Amino acid sequence: MIFLITILMTGVALGVEMVPATESAAMDSYRRGLVNLKHIDPGAHERIATSTNNTPSPLEKHFIGFLYGDVYESVNLSPKVREFMLVAGLAAMGNAKSESKTHINGALNSGWTIIEVQEIILKTSIYSGFPSSQLV
Repeated sequence: MIFLITILMTGVALGVEMVPATESAAMDSYRRGLVNLKHIDPGAHERIATSTNNTPSPLEKHFIGFLYGDVYESVNLSPKVREFMLVAGLAAMGNAKSESKTHINGALNSGWTIIEVQEIILKTSIYSGFPSSQLV
């Protein structure tokens, strides 16, 4: 409970402005997902394009469309707060190195500093255990 309150207060304290998704109705989920992923981590976008020879499987289309096109565009969180949550959650999981790399880059691209990202991981590791927080 305190963790959730802290997250909510952090956004307010930082003066984070909620940014609604734009043009969502005009693009399909997959295309929106690719656009969002490119903003989060351009390297991840390029790795996906290379690994699929620019022809993603139906599962990859669904994955990118659902996660990055639909869920990621929630207007209830700013991109900066969203990346904070994702880095913390992935640090707690400890078994998602590829996704962690993507979202650490996303956190840096959305305005967090490397020191802040390190603190997010450090604080998360206190509750999740140090071995699980060895992301990269």
